[in-house]
Amino acid sequence: MSDAAVLAGPSIRQLAWRQTLRDFRAGELRLLVVAVMLAVAALAAVGFFADRIDAGLARDARQMLGGDAIVASDQPAPPAFAAKARALGLATATTAMFPSMGRAPDAKGAASRLVTVKAVSDAYPLRGRLQVSAGAGTPEVSIAAAPERGSAWVDPALLEALGLKVGDPLLLGDASLKIARVIVVEPDRGAGFLSFAPRVLMNAADLPATGLVQPASRVTYRLAVAAKNGIGEAAVAQYVAWADAQVKAGTLRGLRVESLANNRPEMRQTLDRAEKFLNLVALLAALLAAVAVGIASRDFASRHLDDCAMLRVLGLAQRTIALQYLAEFALVGLVSSVAGVVLGFAVHYVFVWLLAGLVHAELPPPGAWPALFGVGVGFTLLMGFGLPPVLQLARVPPLRVIRRDVGALKPASLAVLGAGALGFVALLLAVSSDVKLGAIAVGGFAVAVALFALLSWLAVGVLRRAVPEARAPRWLVLATRQIAARPAFAVLQVSALSVGLLALVLLVLLRTDLIDSWRQATPKDAPNRFVINVQPDQSDAFQQRLRSAGVAAYDWYPMIRGRLVAIDGRPVKPDDMADPRARRLVDREFNLSHGAKLPPHNLVVAGHWVDNEPDALSVEEGLAQTLGLKLGDTLRFDMGGVPAEGRITSLRKVDWSSMRVNFFVMFPTATMADAPVSYIGAFRAPARAGFDNALARDFPNVTSIDVSASIAQIQGVLDQVVRAVEFLFGFTLAAGLVVLFAAVTATREARAREFAVMRALGASGKLLAQVQRAELLGVGALAGVLASLAAMAVGWALARYVFEFSWNPSPLVPLAGGAAGALLALAAAGGACAKCCGARWSKPCARPRTCSTACGRLHASRAAAEGILGAMPPPTRERTLRVLHLEDSELDHQLAMAHLRRGGLHVEAYRIDSEAAFLDALDHSWDAVISDYNLPGFSGLVALELLKARARDVPFILLSGEIGEDTAVEAMRNGASDYLQKAHLARLVPALLHAVDAAETRRARVRADRELLESKQRLRELAQHLQTSVEHERAAIAREIHDDVGGSLTALKFDLAWMARHSTSPEVKARVSSAIETVSHAVESSQRIMHNLRPAILEQGLLPALHWIALRFERRTGIECEIRLPRAVPELPAGVPLVAYRAAQEGLTNITKHANASRVQIDLSLAGGVLSLEISDNGRGLSQEDLAKTRSFGIRGLHERVGTVGGWIDLSSGPHGTTLILSVPLNLAEPVLEPEPDRRSYDPSQWGDV
Repeated sequence: MSDAAVLAGPSIRQLAWRQTLRDFRAGELRLLVVAVMLAVAALAAVGFFADRIDAGLARDARQMLGGDAIVASDQPAPPAFAAKARALGLATATTAMFPSMGRAPDAKGAASRLVTVKAVSDAYPLRGRLQVSAGAGTPEVSIAAAPERGSAWVDPALLEALGLKVGDPLLLGDASLKIARVIVVEPDRGAGFLSFAPRVLMNAADLPATGLVQPASRVTYRLAVAAKNGIGEAAVAQYVAWADAQVKAGTLRGLRVESLANNRPEMRQTLDRAEKFLNLVALLAALLAAVAVGIASRDFASRHLDDCAMLRVLGLAQRTIALQYLAEFALVGLVSSVAGVVLGFAVHYVFVWLLAGLVHAELPPPGAWPALFGVGVGFTLLMGFGLPPVLQLARVPPLRVIRRDVGALKPASLAVLGAGALGFVALLLAVSSDVKLGAIAVGGFAVAVALFALLSWLAVGVLRRAVPEARAPRWLVLATRQIAARPAFAVLQVSALSVGLLALVLLVLLRTDLIDSWRQATPKDAPNRFVINVQPDQSDAFQQRLRSAGVAAYDWYPMIRGRLVAIDGRPVKPDDMADPRARRLVDREFNLSHGAKLPPHNLVVAGHWVDNEPDALSVEEGLAQTLGLKLGDTLRFDMGGVPAEGRITSLRKVDWSSMRVNFFVMFPTATMADAPVSYIGAFRAPARAGFDNALARDFPNVTSIDVSASIAQIQGVLDQVVRAVEFLFGFTLAAGLVVLFAAVTATREARAREFAVMRALGASGKLLAQVQRAELLGVGALAGVLASLAAMAVGWALARYVFEFSWNPSPLVPLAGGAAGALLALAAAGGACAKCCGARWSKPCARPRTCSTACGRLHASRAAAEGILGAMPPPTRERTLRVLHLEDSELDHQLAMAHLRRGGLHVEAYRIDSEAAFLDALDHSWDAVISDYNLPGFSGLVALELLKARARDVPFILLSGEIGEDTAVEAMRNGASDYLQKAHLARLVPALLHAVDAAETRRARVRADRELLESKQRLRELAQHLQTSVEHERAAIAREIHDDVGGSLTALKFDLAWMARHSTSPEVKARVSSAIETVSHAVESSQRIMHNLRPAILEQGLLPALHWIALRFERRTGIECEIRLPRAVPELPAGVPLVAYRAAQEGLTNITKHANASRVQIDLSLAGGVLSLEISDNGRGLSQEDLAKTRSFGIRGLHERVGTVGGWIDLSSGPHGTTLILSVPLNLAEPVLEPEPDRRSYDPSQWGDV
């Protein structure tokens, strides 16, 4: 690993990973993970289940319709519809359905019963399969075929009513059909009033023989179409579009295209309520998780304040700290969300088991959207509610390392909270699938939190004045002070507890009152028989028969068939209505009724019901909306030729799924003269065999309809949904308990320190336990009452506006909520320690150092605090401290001095209270200054500025009772040693000792720095003296060589030259020439040595010297050397030319030895008063080893030489060459123009040529 990598340290990813592991091991992230996982699991479980249910319903839609599309009409569909389907390659099947009377043969008793006849074509069914059997006790058979000609398939109820069995004949009109099979499941049975009657399924070819269908008969014809193999959805969609266009054209009346939405209306409201209940419970879990995440993350951030302050002291950047915690929370969010999705996926199988039967056959697999949505919710929870307080850790001041009361967490900004809240609310509204449900749940929680905070703040203020400290028990007084001393903590705790209890109380109400009210909408004893066509003279006898059979409660209303003919005097025609449903309603007869009393299961939502009000009408609100009716409108009905007119005085809300008798329009009068009245009733039949047959014999004209099968189906679905809600209730209950635990533990550390101080001051464990119990019971009771009131309001709104049934909560709910809140708060506070250590947290923990829970950390913190406060020996100081005290209160002065003496200090203190006295006192010597903030005519900050102006290094401690944190931080930045509040004088002794020791350390450091600076200056002077001495010695040696050696060698060279000229012997001439050559080499060596010792060329100036050395280097090495010199040079200080020349000499020498270069460049420049000499080459660069060698002597010596003239050397090397830069600051004089050196090659140090 390189040195750079080592210096860079671990990456942010590594820091985040280590921090995450450390926090997981310490249990710091436990509440966050549990809260997020519960919320994601609840939402994912509901999402997975709803996704599979929706997919299953979409898959089963065709089976429930009997085809891919249905064209229904009251007349046989025109042949063009079937022809169009065949042209598109679609299969077709027809059905005709109508009510009739089925009879048994005379030999079988001749019993009769209203039946619903369904005549089907041979291609029936196009989708789905029928489940049939050969009779009771025989196996079921799945079949996709129509009955054979001459036979019929019937419901089991018809066999029982007529006393028939499989194989017997059934008389329908003029035909006799053999009962061949019993219908168990009919996939396209659909809904509608006639579907409650027993079914008779027959072949359409037998229908003409019955003679039942006449021109005026009311028959529902259905043309089913379905795609064949190889024909896709496009053909079906094209056919539906064509059929819709034909219907909208208006040429065909009574014809419509059916879908699943209107095929099972009796199940729609029940399933909608089921989905809303599940979504509501999941919403509550998510809301609670958001509160728990917010509280737990703030507690997490509070625990890490000291760690981040230490990291800031060690130099870690704010950005790194922020990114580290961002990465940690992203990892925690991913792990928690994935775990929640996995748990939710497992839990949704429990829903599938509990709600089995809502969709027949096996459900399709779920999609990926619920998983992605769950992960998104988890990240939104952590990033929106958990990250804002944690990101404040990056702004913790380093001062907190020595001052724990600095850098506390601040409330998050409104922008950050608003962004997180809006994102979370958007997700909740998306998952609720109902804007009204989500708005009431989320808005109710938001309003409740604001009310909780306001009411708890008012309660704290009232409590402070309500408890008489003189007469109240000591534990109550201390508990009151604990709450009143920290109103912000109390408000936070009460609000958090209230939110948690709000969800719990709301869930309890959901589980009990709301679900009971839902059950009451379709109760277990709901009517399962409807009777129609009871004549007025039979009314009393029929009711008496019901009472004698034990039927005590039943609906009994007059029913009149009437057609709406005018609104506000204007005739009504179907073509006048734009809405297709309105056209159908106007085109049919209404079931009207009258009665003096409002039906108890109806609710007036507009206007007033007045008993026996003449000419008044009460209209169902849905009908009023469809037809555009309002209060005051006049309606006229034709009731069998009898006109009746009335004014709308009230609108009623009717629950059509309640299995009760309801009417669109009612006259609020007891009697209506001349109206053709029959009676309709609804009752629950006694569980007695033969009851229906006896009624049929005694009242043969009365039609009895058995709806017990449909009621059983609806109540079965209701029971299944209730079980699923109860199961999901466990998730939200766990989330509520997490909120309670987080709310209590959020202030546990602060409470532990306070209790430690009380223990140190002599409070007994029993007293502290009483104080704690009183505080928690009071806070919990208040939170429980507030939560119960809010839960009642939210529950009423949900029941009234979302689930659409009435609900009146019990007045005892607030009392029960207050008691439950007190007990839960106490359990959440004390249960953790008992579980962990087997001891209550008011007693010493058996193993505080090894306990990993929050309780263990609490005991360890308290034990440490007690050890510090109780076992620390009193500080002493041998010498007397001179303290200057700026204080205008003599009492406060004496109190501060008493604390100093009690701490073992010998203090000589002087109190002053004016600016003039303070300035006079600064002329004397002081060990410390202690100053109040508010002083007569000036302040403590002004005194600090005056002290700094005198340049006196005296510790300055700010001691005040009114200073805020911002002012204190400003004082610390301006040089104050510490700041204290007068309410915390116990810290005065350690603060004073620390400030005095720090001042002495600073003074010692200043003395050491001064001595070091002086030593460096002496060393620099010595090095300069050595360099000067060396240069003088070199100059002397150079002169001796020049005068003695150089002169002697020159004379010798002249003598040898004379001998060569005057000698005639060839041998002598040869020897003389050799001698001359040797002497010449010696002369050159002497010149080189002399030049190295003292370059004579410098006497001509720096520019000629640099030019000469460059040319000499190029000639000697063959390396191209480019030199750039200025035209004007200043008068250089003594020593600078020699230093520059030696730098050039050393640089060229190193290039020769190490660079392997082909080109060298020398630049001399003068800019900004600095002389710069740059020597660069294009060689291979210097390795670390080469740099170490050069720096050992040559470059190191050059550094020392340059230092003698106040300059410096920069040496850099890379793959493309090396650069040496000499920089020398100059005190410039006027520049002196020197002649540019001759570019010709010359050597001014040579002695001449011979």
